[in-house]
Amino acid sequence: PANAAGKTLPVLVFFNIASGAQRSNFFYKPWAEIAASRDLVAILPDLRDDSFAKDFDALIAHLTANASSLGIDRDRIALYAGSGNVYRALPLVQNPKQTVVKAAVMYYGSAQVSEFRRDFPILMVRAGLDRPPVNRAIADLATLAANQNAPLTLLNYAGGHHAFEIVDDEDATRDVIDTTIEFVKRTTAPAYQASLRRALPEATAAAHVASGNFAAA
Repeated sequence: PANAAGKTLPVLVFFNIASGAQRSNFFYKPWAEIAASRDLVAILPDLRDDSFAKDFDALIAHLTANASSLGIDRDRIALYAGSGNVYRALPLVQNPKQTVVKAAVMYYGSAQVSEFRRDFPILMVRAGLDRPPVNRAIADLATLAANQNAPLTLLNYAGGHHAFEIVDDEDATRDVIDTTIEFVKRTTAPAYQASLRRALPEATAAAHVASGNFAAA
């Protein structure tokens, strides 16, 4: 952000399989500029298809080790992924061992996840005019998360196409983007994270009750 001097700001990492000059293409760079204009530190990392998990781990380690010199709040890191990148990113942040990233936004994509974390808020955005198989997979994930009592918010952009940020120059698109930025700020805030932790034992027990696993509850 232009006015970042002297501040410790939240971070939004854009999980795109891209490296070098690819990171500045017509889709990735404008998203980072939008986030930066809203007082988020936006990061477009090098993520290679054959080593994205290792690259991501290296990025997170670098951010946490150098948070002070970078002017970022190491406890307020969130992640964005869209389309095919959701397939790679969502399982990474759903790993309970991953404790640095505090929230995530997933646009018009799905992944293979069997167990959702109840301490990790997700905003899942569905483009209503996307291909039916994509939207069915998103609906299945949202249902699974709800059944497991996970903090997943589903935003359905009924008139949005796949990659609506590019193809739909509409007020409704801008509203979804605004909601995304506010979600990142709100859910990474210390008070919100503390409330998640306080509710976690009961939220977990409720999930077990809903599934009929009374012994675990």
